[in-house]
This record gives sequence, structure tokens and C-alpha cells, in this order.
Amino acid sequence: MFKSNYVMHKVLLDEVRWVQGFGEYIILVTPLKKYMILERMSNFEEKFQNLGFIRIHKSYIVLSSHISSYDAAHVYLKDGEKLPLGRTYKNSLKAYLN
Repeated sequence: MFKSNYVMHKVLLDEVRWVQGFGEYIILVTPLKKYMILERMSNFEEKFQNLGFIRIHKSYIVLSSHISSYDAAHVYLKDGEKLPLGRTYKNSLKAYLN
């Protein structure tokens, strides 16, 4: 359950494509909707990293089961989306996926 716009929303974590950070807020991106939530990226990462979420950029966390491939600068998702891959996160992504 996540609170967005003063309303509690039930969001299944396997539906979350990625999380994008904006200072004190994060945006959960699902196929149907985006939810803006008052929470820090580091808090989300700490809570959900054991459930398959991995940080790929200072502003992006993605559910590993949605990753189809990656290159030197981007992570490609199964739904066709392209997200930036930070240099400092490339080695941890490579280790996680192998």
C-alpha cells in the first residue's frame, strides 16, 4: 500500500516497471498509472531490494524481472522502454543479472 495524493493505493510490486526519484519524492511507474509518493529513493531501495529491485542510476530503480538487456549507457525493458544506466551502477547490475 502506498499513499499518493492523500489516498492509499494498492500497488502490486511485480507491476512496478521502475521507480524514478525526484528529491524527497519517488514516482512508481506501472503499465496503467504513475504514483507520486513522498519517500526517498534510498528508503525504497532499502525496503525492496530483496524483492528484485535494483538501482541502475542515481534516479532510477527497476524491477530486475522487467529487464531485457543493457548496454554501456542504457537498460532496456521488456515493454520497450529505455532507462539510463549510471556508470557507478553498471558493475552491480552486471553482477546481479549474472
